[in-house]
Amino acid sequence: MKQKYKILVTGKNKAVIDDLFVHMDTDIECLSTSRRLDDVLGHLKYFEPDAFVYCLKSEDTEDIYGLKKIGPKMHQAYTPFIIVGDQADCNQFQKLAYNTADLVITRPVTLTVIQEKILKEIEEWQKKRTEAETRKAEEAGREANKGETAEEEPESAMDVLRELNQAAEGERRRHILVVDDDPRMLKVIRAHLRDEYDVASAVNGKLALKFLEKKMTDLILLDYEMPGMKGPEVFRTLKRNPELSDIPVVFLTGVGELSKVQEVLEMKPQGYLLKPVDRTKLRTCIKNLIG
Repeated sequence: MKQKYKILVTGKNKAVIDDLFVHMDTDIECLSTSRRLDDVLGHLKYFEPDAFVYCLKSEDTEDIYGLKKIGPKMHQAYTPFIIVGDQADCNQFQKLAYNTADLVITRPVTLTVIQEKILKEIEEWQKKRTEAETRKAEEAGREANKGETAEEEPESAMDVLRELNQAAEGERRRHILVVDDDPRMLKVIRAHLRDEYDVASAVNGKLALKFLEKKMTDLILLDYEMPGMKGPEVFRTLKRNPELSDIPVVFLTGVGELSKVQEVLEMKPQGYLLKPVDRTKLRTCIKNLIG
């Protein structure tokens, strides 16, 4: 059975939009949205289209500049940005939003040709996404086997669109670094937090410090007991570094290690949590520290 793709459509040219809905409904599911940037972002997030189609008709300069801002993030989400319009409108868009549109369909042209071009563009971007995901999986596998670098989770399309939506609202996602030698614990914590925070992980203290040489974080979840460089040593190293000393640190320690809980408290971190980590307590602790 042939795959049915989804496209999000907007723009000033209502006649072309209507034609798309009438003639494409057998092969492509269409959803229209207003030209307001917030509405476009909302539909990109919840509809998760395979392509975004903008039907041009003497567009305002302000609208074009707004679209230019979201183009790069759409590319990261492997959602092709397609414009449809006459030669003058397409030229104007290309001039003001250079390198934003992935496909330019210049009218007059039949709806059959428009549909063929859109389908071909979607299939090409689907192939790019599959190839990128395969490469990331292979790289993640190699790095996991080497155990030498701290890696952030590959950004999914939904993650990118959520970040895009927050950027439009003037927000920045808080970043959390989780340091634990147990892959299962890292997976659980990422699952608990990734909807609201950007989460990176390191399997030991040495890799965590190496990560912090290049990137900053808003909070560190630090396992107390790890092979090699243990949590307390990592904590003391952080506090000796003026650039890192203000980062809040929350220790993770086993529920049966009561003596270690006392040791943790004596170090005066910003908090501690007992493992296995309770999702509600984890999120509440983080909210109280960094929002």
